[in-house]
Amino acid sequence: MPYRRLPNTDAARQRAIETALEQSENVVPQFLAYNQPTLMKLRKVSLQLAQALDTHNKTYLQRVNANKEYQKAFKKARLYLSHFVQVFNFCVIRKEIPKSSRKYFGIQPNDSTVPLMSSEIELVEWGNKIVEGEKQRLSEGGNAIYNPKIAVVKVEFENFMRLYKSQVTNKNSHDLSIKNLIRVRKEADNLIVDIWNQVEEYYSKYPANEMRKNAERYGIKYVLRKKEKLLRNFSE
Repeated sequence: MPYRRLPNTDAARQRAIETALEQSENVVPQFLAYNQPTLMKLRKVSLQLAQALDTHNKTYLQRVNANKEYQKAFKKARLYLSHFVQVFNFCVIRKEIPKSSRKYFGIQPNDSTVPLMSSEIELVEWGNKIVEGEKQRLSEGGNAIYNPKIAVVKVEFENFMRLYKSQVTNKNSHDLSIKNLIRVRKEADNLIVDIWNQVEEYYSKYPANEMRKNAERYGIKYVLRKKEKLLRNFSE
């Protein structure tokens, strides 16, 4: 005997819901195979699913599109910050700046390595240390560094931070849309099962083939088992 195949994609869920709704428009209420409270819930869930999918798609695209500009800003800020530290180290080697001045950046005096800034967290951490540390060093009479100037480095870092905060907001919005979509999917799945159960019960007094034929008008999908497919093909 064929079995029901419940929808497992959002497109299939929408088709199942839309088909069940269409029957409510084509059949007078007393002959509708599911009850009126279910119809009211169906209209509500149909709207919720459409809105949840739309919000999910919009937040996803917004995050993807914004990420292109963000990645450029990330690479540029990392480049300027790394070059600034390299030039600072050259100044130390030339004894234009004492190695003890590395303390302003949270770096040990004898550590001439460039801080690792390959991740967002590292770039945020070291960017703040370098920009604020250089501000303090200059305020205490330290020699200025050129090419790149700290003012230029700061502009690139602040641009990165602006987009970084925007990306965090985009991620939070997208994550929230996923949670909402998961909730609505579950509600839609439960409702579809309820509708299909009501429909099959309504036509349960009909012969099996006729019952399934009527039920399919409400969006129920019946699938033949493997053995049944083989028997059908053999008989044909």
